[in-house]
This record gives sequence, structure tokens and C-alpha cells, in this order.
Amino acid sequence: MSRGWRLVIAATVVLVAAAIAVPFLTSGETYEVVFAAGTDDAADQGAVFASLPHRRAGDVVWLELEPGDALLVRNEDDVVHQVAGVAARPGESVLHVFRERGVFSDECSLDLTVFVEVGRRD
Repeated sequence: MSRGWRLVIAATVVLVAAAIAVPFLTSGETYEVVFAAGTDDAADQGAVFASLPHRRAGDVVWLELEPGDALLVRNEDDVVHQVAGVAARPGESVLHVFRERGVFSDECSLDLTVFVEVGRRD
């Protein structure tokens, strides 16, 4: 078997294993943050966080998650984007599971301060 076919088979096995494993890695909800192509500092801030439980005051965003919830950062843009400590390169998707209660903060690539409050949702 050629090296190319071995790589294709290995990549397929990894993708199938990931698709099977992800539901078992999270025990809560999975929330997706999508940085669409052309996401910039101002115009797209609301759209990025619209599907997540959150609140916002000016340039500060509080994501409200529960232990076991996951954040999937999907970057469709051509620059690196970061939110809540999760960085994704162009074309990359990164999954992070928040297992412990607490408050975590980080700068976002959209020039926002993002706090993740795990276990604080009412």
C-alpha cells in the first residue's frame, strides 16, 4: 500500500474516532462560536456570541456555562481567533470542555474581555 493511501486511511480513522468520542467527552451542552470569513472587530461581535447563553456590558462579555458544557470554536476566517482561552487557527475547529466551576477570563480576538462563568447560570 502506498504512503498516500496509508495517510488517507489514518486520517479517516482519526476523524471517525473523533466523531464517536466527542459525545462522550462532554456531559453537558456544546455551544459553538463561529468566526465567519471576514469577521472584524465591530460588525460581527453580536453574531459571534448570539447562540450562547451570555450577557454583555460594553466590551465585556460573560458566557454562562455549566460544568461539563463545551465550547466549540470554529474559525472560518483567514486569521487566528481566540475566545475564552481557546484559540483556533484559520480553518480549524477546537473543542474545550469546562469541567470545573469557576470564573475564567481572557481577551478575545474581537478586542473584548470574555469571562466564562461555569456554574453560574440561573
